[in-house]
Amino acid sequence: MMMMDRRIGRLPAGIPVIALLLVGALAVFWVINDSAIEYLEETNRWVAHTVEVKATITRVQSSRSRVETRERGVVLQPSEAAVAEYRAARGDIIGHVEELEKLVADNPRPTELLDRLRPELEDELRFFDEVVALRLDSGFDAARNAVGSRLLRGGGGAVENLLEQMEIEETRLLGERVARQRAAWIQT
Repeated sequence: MMMMDRRIGRLPAGIPVIALLLVGALAVFWVINDSAIEYLEETNRWVAHTVEVKATITRVQSSRSRVETRERGVVLQPSEAAVAEYRAARGDIIGHVEELEKLVADNPRPTELLDRLRPELEDELRFFDEVVALRLDSGFDAARNAVGSRLLRGGGGAVENLLEQMEIEETRLLGERVARQRAAWIQT
């Protein structure tokens, strides 16, 4: 009987080795899976960041259109309310450009485009300010002539062009980042 007791308590020699290999394999799988999940989370953050940049570019474009519309509103119907709406729209675009500047600070190409956009946008806003002042001080004809003269010179296109280039760059980045995101998702 003693002999049976000893055999019951002992495992065959290969079982501990197999158990150790299984634990090791699980540990390796856990490390690889954890690393893949971290990479997926990082790519998700970059995709979300790029979407936020694109949304901010859209806000800048929309604000720019609103500023121009409000400026034209002052030219057509000058009133304190129209001037207040113009000034509010003008303030909005400045805030959106500052937000965009913070978002793209990590990327040289959009930063370079933004550096080129700022002076063009400042010139355009100065022009809008001048048109509003002309309308209030000198009347409709003076403001209309200033707007017409600028349109004949093709003014305003640089801002739209630079914003479009920024949009294209962010769309390209989004494509790259989504591809990395998909690859990371497959790895998990």
